[in-house]
Amino acid sequence: MRIAKYKSKEEAKKAHKEKIRLWRLKNKDRIKLIVKEYHKKNPDIIEKSHKKYQTKNKDLILEKVRISNAKRLAEKKLSKTSYLKKEKKSKEELEKIFNEQIRLLRIRDKEKKESRLLQKKLKRNPAPKFRKILIKNCSQCNKLFSAKKSFRKFCSKKCASDHQINLRKTPEYKKRVQEIRRKMRKNSPDKIKKHLKKYYSTEKGQITRLWDSLRHRIKKYTFSKRDTNRKDMSKLTGCSKFFLLKFIESKFYDHPVTNIKMTWSNTKDWHVDHITPLKILNPKNEEHFKIANHFSNLQPMWAEENYKKSSKVTPGYGVAHLKRKFYKIQKFGDLTKIKTEPEALEIIQKLQNSL
Repeated sequence: MRIAKYKSKEEAKKAHKEKIRLWRLKNKDRIKLIVKEYHKKNPDIIEKSHKKYQTKNKDLILEKVRISNAKRLAEKKLSKTSYLKKEKKSKEELEKIFNEQIRLLRIRDKEKKESRLLQKKLKRNPAPKFRKILIKNCSQCNKLFSAKKSFRKFCSKKCASDHQINLRKTPEYKKRVQEIRRKMRKNSPDKIKKHLKKYYSTEKGQITRLWDSLRHRIKKYTFSKRDTNRKDMSKLTGCSKFFLLKFIESKFYDHPVTNIKMTWSNTKDWHVDHITPLKILNPKNEEHFKIANHFSNLQPMWAEENYKKSSKVTPGYGVAHLKRKFYKIQKFGDLTKIKTEPEALEIIQKLQNSL
């Protein structure tokens, strides 16, 4: 028969723990090396384990810190006193001092918590403060209004925005802006080029480039002979900026030789062409003036093809054809207020079917 070494399971567990403890004492250096290697190989796993331990045992960690601080303070007090240097204190006396130190720390923590709670309550329901109310005249509309702050000049946001708009119209403001732009062009031309590249890559930048290039072309044709403004651009083209962009985009086509696609990124390679050339149309004639720069007379064309065409009239696309187009488009109503893509695409489809 096999003889049992231990009378109970508890004794067996104790003996097994002692064996492990003795083995660890003998092999301390070996264990340290194994642990260091594991830490180097798996730093992410160790960080996660540390974080889990810290979240679960916050209170325990704080208590350990408090106890260590209390011990440190107690040792300082004992070392400073002169009579303790001569006479060494017993362990019981040291424990008493240590317990008193912990008691004082706990009282301090309670006081801090109470003060924080009071501060939160005061923030939620702050005491009413007496403020001086000033009565002023609005610098825009000259009405009386009550202002709590001394630097306030306008009675409402509308008056403030109106004041800024009026300032921008003044010649002094325009001169100042022109001087700043001149300095920027001289000192940092590379920055301006980078900014323009980014701006022209966006949809808003594409619209402004198209609108400006068309406006400069109209200046050569009309502005020297007839008085017009920038606000009249939508009337001259017969549509909004957004609609014009989508209309020209719908007429993009590939290059006949290289098969390169026409896009807004390669605008240097193609031009906005007038189907019936402007040399034929007379700006003094009112009908010609309306039709010349209307969106129905515009189309994208590769630069090589446009140079070959120059001011020649393609057969079937003369002045009479342009007039017919213009009067058919008037049935679709006012196109200067279109600002969304689905509305623009619907009207473009209808134009392609009807014309």
